[in-house]
Amino acid sequence: MENFDYEKKIYGVEESPRFKLSEPEIARRLPVEFRSVSGKILEVGCGAGAFTGTIKRKRLDLEIYGVDISKKAIKIARKDFPDIKFSVASAYRLPFPDDFFDATVMNHVLEHLDDPDKALAELGRVLKPGGLFWSTTPLEGDWLVLSPPRRLAEKYHGHLQRFSRASLLSLLERNNFRVERYYFWGFLLCQVIGVVYLFLLDLFKLPPHFSVKSYVTRDSRAPGRSLLSFLRKFVSFLLNIESLLVPDRFPGYFMHIVARKV
Repeated sequence: MENFDYEKKIYGVEESPRFKLSEPEIARRLPVEFRSVSGKILEVGCGAGAFTGTIKRKRLDLEIYGVDISKKAIKIARKDFPDIKFSVASAYRLPFPDDFFDATVMNHVLEHLDDPDKALAELGRVLKPGGLFWSTTPLEGDWLVLSPPRRLAEKYHGHLQRFSRASLLSLLERNNFRVERYYFWGFLLCQVIGVVYLFLLDLFKLPPHFSVKSYVTRDSRAPGRSLLSFLRKFVSFLLNIESLLVPDRFPGYFMHIVARKV
């Protein structure tokens, strides 16, 4: 399959205006996850910086950095978040000295990597001993999860890895991260919507770089833009309601992990 192009499909674009009801569920958890962190924090695979910007809004006292392989995404991030230090860099070669950061974040990144072990080893290099590592990763290889076919996940999301709960925990532990706790998001409604969405993209033969979010934010004159924008926010609202109703220990599509560098 042709390599996924991260210059065509840009992740993490900030929406303007932001809508509180459709804000990702994890944004509500950030003050809790980083309550013990001070100093410097790095997001690896930050895309255009929307999640990095959320961290900054929640913790103005932190010195925040972001890196991504996409030059276009970093250009957008620097424009939208001038108070965050962004760099174009690979997860396999981070432009920082050893033991530089107090915390690191990978939000939907490990599944995109051809060598996640190498990336975590490099992440461990720049993280201080005892430093916090927080990640979100889809469990497309877990038998408890309704996942899209590998072909569609790779074509439209650029997913190269299909983790199970056990394989993801093993990945962290063999790279010298001690897992403190984990929890889930993305339950049955989310899983069904995700699978149907990819089948529809494939059915209508849309290009790999297409996404509803980019479509509705790109051009105010795009056909059906207002309806799609409303539907997207309504779905986000429903998924947030689902996340409030279902306990986060219940197996879900996304696994959030809090770990420490040993």
